[in-house]
Amino acid sequence: MALGKSLGHKTGDFLQQFLTIEAVRFRSQKKLRSRDMVIDDIDRWLRNYQFIEEETDQRSRLLLKKPSKAICKDMRTLAEYLRKEIGLDEASPIIDPCLLLEKIGIKVLFYDTTADFFGLSINDKNCGQAIVINSNDRISVERKIFTAFHELGHLILHLDSFQINKENENAKEEMEADEFAGYFLMPKIAFRDVWNGSRGIPFVDRVLKVKRYFGVSYKTILKRLIDERVTDDKIWMKFNYEFNKRYHENLKNHREPLGMEPKRLVPSDFLEDRLSRLTLLAVQNEKISISRGAEILGISVTELYDLMQNTYEVGV
Repeated sequence: MALGKSLGHKTGDFLQQFLTIEAVRFRSQKKLRSRDMVIDDIDRWLRNYQFIEEETDQRSRLLLKKPSKAICKDMRTLAEYLRKEIGLDEASPIIDPCLLLEKIGIKVLFYDTTADFFGLSINDKNCGQAIVINSNDRISVERKIFTAFHELGHLILHLDSFQINKENENAKEEMEADEFAGYFLMPKIAFRDVWNGSRGIPFVDRVLKVKRYFGVSYKTILKRLIDERVTDDKIWMKFNYEFNKRYHENLKNHREPLGMEPKRLVPSDFLEDRLSRLTLLAVQNEKISISRGAEILGISVTELYDLMQNTYEVGV
């Protein structure tokens, strides 16, 4: 107990079988001292998720078919193809990113850490595919959503790079995943319609309006304007200058302009709830104990009791 308290672990952690997931794509621009601990925590979460799926007979299946090599050569084409496969039209924004990923069979974990990474992805032969998002408050909701679809891009394009010992980023793969995420969240035709339909308002407000519509960051908007060749790299300085002039605040340290917007993305816009839902179902059906359910969700038994009392199932 003393050792667990010192290391920040529960006593039961020392009694569990040692687990290792091999097919992990975990890159960071900086070496992480906590890398092994992060992987160990995620491994335990993934095995618990698999366990609860089996107990509730709700095993997820990956519904995406691997696109042809020809489609994968162009990120816009790939994004359009996958949106169509999932049942999304070419104009609608992604309303519930987490639900969308879970519907196509990809598990989602929000992992709160100060470690310097945005997210990672897993392609485990036993437990399936998963995306892990750093849920730390210093990272904007827009950045978290973009990261989720960036990792989806890796799961589609770069399965050969899912090796746990690889730590350095591959610039080409990162660029492809970024481009895919941009087009998936913000299809080209839809972007042009919304952007052209917002003529007549100040440039900063125009960027913020389009950003809110698609649920992306202002950087994603500016990058698309550069890719469409309607502007150049000077747009970054122009936007920062105009934003500071209009709102008297700067955008340093990856800050996302939130506070001054009439409508902004908040944490509830991007939540994972499938594991919680399945765990509550397993407890209610006496498939697992209260204490096991609390362990899986990483909360206390008291908190689980409160959750059960405040969860209302209303069908429509």
